[in-house]
Amino acid sequence: MPQERATLHLPNGLQVHLICRPKATRAAALVQVGVGSHNEPEAWPGLAHLLEHLLFAGSEGFQGADRLMAWVQATGGQVNATTLATATAFFFEASAQQFEPGLARLVDMLASPLLTPEAQQQETAIIDAEYRLLRTHAETLRAAALMQTLQGPPGLHRFHVGSLASFGPDPDALQQALREYHHRFYHAANMTLWLQGPFTSAELSHLAHRYGEQLPASGQPHFPAVHPVTFAGRRNLAVKVHGVPQLQLAFLLPPTVPATALTLLRQWVRDEAAQGLLATLRARGLCDEVRVLIAYCSTEAWMISLAFSGSDLNPSMHAEIEALFHQWRQALVPLSHTHLQHYAQLARRHADQQTPLDHLREQAFGFPPVSDVDAAFITGWQQLLAHLTPARMARVWAAPDVEGEAVCIQGFPLVLTAFSPAVPAVFSAPAWRFHPVAYDDLPAALPVEMVELPHLHAAEGEGIVLLRAAAGSDLSGGWGHTVRYALQTLAGDMAHRGGELTFARYQGIWLLTCRGDAATLSFALHHLTRTLGHIPESAKGQGARAARQERDARRTEIPIRALLNQLPHALTAHADNQGALPTHWAACLYGGDPALHHRLSHLLSAFPGTVNAPSALTPPSEPACREWALTSDSHDHALLLFCPLRDVTATALAAWRLLAMFYEPRFFQRLRVEMNIGYVVSCRFHHSADRQGILFALQSPHLTAGQLLRHTHDFLDSMTAEIAALSTDALLTYQDALLALQHPADNLIDRAWAAWQKASGHVPVLQDAEIHGLALPTLLASHHQLCHEHTSWWVLSTGQDNSGDREKAGES
Repeated sequence: MPQERATLHLPNGLQVHLICRPKATRAAALVQVGVGSHNEPEAWPGLAHLLEHLLFAGSEGFQGADRLMAWVQATGGQVNATTLATATAFFFEASAQQFEPGLARLVDMLASPLLTPEAQQQETAIIDAEYRLLRTHAETLRAAALMQTLQGPPGLHRFHVGSLASFGPDPDALQQALREYHHRFYHAANMTLWLQGPFTSAELSHLAHRYGEQLPASGQPHFPAVHPVTFAGRRNLAVKVHGVPQLQLAFLLPPTVPATALTLLRQWVRDEAAQGLLATLRARGLCDEVRVLIAYCSTEAWMISLAFSGSDLNPSMHAEIEALFHQWRQALVPLSHTHLQHYAQLARRHADQQTPLDHLREQAFGFPPVSDVDAAFITGWQQLLAHLTPARMARVWAAPDVEGEAVCIQGFPLVLTAFSPAVPAVFSAPAWRFHPVAYDDLPAALPVEMVELPHLHAAEGEGIVLLRAAAGSDLSGGWGHTVRYALQTLAGDMAHRGGELTFARYQGIWLLTCRGDAATLSFALHHLTRTLGHIPESAKGQGARAARQERDARRTEIPIRALLNQLPHALTAHADNQGALPTHWAACLYGGDPALHHRLSHLLSAFPGTVNAPSALTPPSEPACREWALTSDSHDHALLLFCPLRDVTATALAAWRLLAMFYEPRFFQRLRVEMNIGYVVSCRFHHSADRQGILFALQSPHLTAGQLLRHTHDFLDSMTAEIAALSTDALLTYQDALLALQHPADNLIDRAWAAWQKASGHVPVLQDAEIHGLALPTLLASHHQLCHEHTSWWVLSTGQDNSGDREKAGES
């Protein structure tokens, strides 16, 4: 997506980055404050995290339902924040029309927070619940272990999440510490603002000055103390963590290494094309995935980590993984400017396809887009490669079978021991391949047969093919993962040809997306049909292992995440596929010209299975079971309640989507703020496995799933009077917000999917007439329908059997 960038420095010291995306429909803002958990007073562990929470609780200009979080939720946007070691960030995404009111709220809550004692009491309890949740979170435990390989600022090894115990018994002293910390560090010179959206540079500059200058200046600005960071005495550790085994190779880098070089490294690492690092590791059975993580970042040092994970990974493999990585890194050193330009272009394309919010988060948290591959960039890139050596490396091995000493680190219970590196493996170096390379074009001959292929939004240029198992079936028994693994190298090759191929869960179904010009799509469909016609045994084995990992993770995953991952399986448990690759598929083409449509219609006739056969396109049948109970190792209880929309007409869809916007902030206020049931409280309109409806998600350390269900019932009952009392103006505000969400999505896949759903009649088109014609009696009737159709609800829960509580909740 074309974009224009600019940087401003305001009189109060605020730095502002402007990103203009003229064709976007959504906008986002992010404020990063240069202070984090490592900078809080030693006497108040968790103070930075608590302040992050409290800033959302209300400000001088915006309180109650008008504050940023409640307001964004009611307008269908996204909002969140995160506290890192040396920085804290606040961000939201909204429609272009709602962006300025959201920015006003974001700035006011940072500049003039209320920090009331009532909110302080509520949020300390919420953070305590979050801390207990994180005590068994695999990624958190691995990160805590990795920090033991470093020495540096006092906060590096200190408890920083926060808890009721750490906040102490004196709320007045805590209040004073919060206000002093905010006054000391939350000033404009210690902040950076990012603005992005479909505006001109002049419009964004106006917003930056109007609201950025409201952030307080400081006559004597304070900044966090700077501390050097070096390796500790122990640089090789093993930690007991449930889940998939993982090996982390972590490298300490000087601050002079540019962040753009990390972006390019990540692009190279996750390249799935044949003869790359990832494909080579997979072919040798050494790992399934590799991620590049920023483990630590300050003005003094970076620590990046390459995390290699796989279900069959064991400690003896680490030497071969390391040897291959270092050989691969050495092969990157002499690559040409053409190679660097090619991978930089891939990284830019990835950034351009992100949502506005994800795009800003990546830039703020260490992976900014690569612009020009000039002499300065090449110098930084070579500097990065020069530091990825064993001399600057630490290792952390994380697996369920590690035995060692039980210790408490950063407030987390760990089983930790030394990890003994094996003797480096000796083998001949693989034949690495770096793009761009020449491809042999396919012969022009096409299959004689052709399929009926819906062509949506015909246009010159690129097209995108969507392909899925026909409605009423699903890829169960590991087949979804099997297809994903079988197509990995093809996906990598597609990226290098200027296209894109993905196969992943999308709205709860396995969806293949394939984007490119005529030559690229022809290449993809030719190889796709050949690969799925004869799936390699290695891919079948990987798929089976991935499905097993998915099942095993349900016990150790954060409970609400386990339930969210289980929801598509629950909704398709009735699907008729006998654990095999489905024989009936559905496909469409979005974009592209008639010649491309004609060519792809012929190529799809060779697909191993019928495509768009009318008899196969059946709606999902009703399941035999709508209650699912998962076993979890967590002490928390979680509930997922999915209320499906059964009568999918334009009026009903408009009513239910408006209801979800109405419920969301009130549900959060009632159960999380007022009742303090726990850290996770969410309500939203949700699509999953060809169904749409309203999803309620709750997790609590002290309430059972049955009690959570009863509270949800009580909440819905209480909404009847509130909906009936809606004024004409209030209803119009919701209608306008819902109408703003009907703009075509910024993401091409989202646009293509929405067009396909509307063309097939699965999702009605919502226009001004349906939305503004929605009268209050119709909204009330939809609310009553939702409340009283208990037999159509899906109820997923973790924890003990709470049937007695469910009976009290009125569940049938």
